[in-house]
Amino acid sequence: MKSKTVIFLSIIIIIFIGILFFLFMGRSFFLVKHIEIKKDFNIDKNKLLSFLKIYPLRSIWEYNIEKMNNELSKHIYLKEYKINRKYPDTLVINMKIRKPIAKIVGSNGKIYYIDEQGIVFKEADNNILNIPLLIFNIRNNIKYGVRIKGKYKEIIALLTHLKLKQLDLYNSLSQIELYENKLNGVDYILYFKTMSQKVYLKNKINVDSINRALTCVLLLKRKDYNNSSLLFTGSGFVVM
Repeated sequence: MKSKTVIFLSIIIIIFIGILFFLFMGRSFFLVKHIEIKKDFNIDKNKLLSFLKIYPLRSIWEYNIEKMNNELSKHIYLKEYKINRKYPDTLVINMKIRKPIAKIVGSNGKIYYIDEQGIVFKEADNNILNIPLLIFNIRNNIKYGVRIKGKYKEIIALLTHLKLKQLDLYNSLSQIELYENKLNGVDYILYFKTMSQKVYLKNKINVDSINRALTCVLLLKRKDYNNSSLLFTGSGFVVM
């Protein structure tokens, strides 16, 4: 009986010492001392930490990770973002930005970048990337933060495919205009870089029609038909 009492008291003492250690030493052990930032773009570290309210001498448990992730979600240009705790003393911040697949004309004539998911995520800066420009006849609905859906997103998927599989053809495109037709479909007008000719495509656009259009435009340029246009009839192109 006496031995059991000794064991019980020993356990109580160990627990008490553990609590004292945690109260006096544990807090220091779990103070955030390291911030790991994994990103694919340049950002001012100090501004980021200030925005997320990450300050020295705070316990790792004091940070509301869900709230911090919600703050990052407000930045549409971020494609991926996640903040995690790495015990005992590290916060890990992961961020990837959206990459533009095209430019797009939106409300008030502003030009934005749009990514492969069809999200309008940033107003184009002065140093505009040399990528295709899209002009939709629904431009009043195109503004920062919206996602292009339905039949209009098909052109985004096509450009993404071209950039991955046929980069030269993607780089040849200067501008694409899209218009709804009477059949509730979409007609397209293509423009190629360094060429004045334009190509009309009715109801459908794909890799083959763009390829054939470029071939015909190059042929017209060689024959000095600089002000001509082409109409795709389904079986071939007609000079207009």
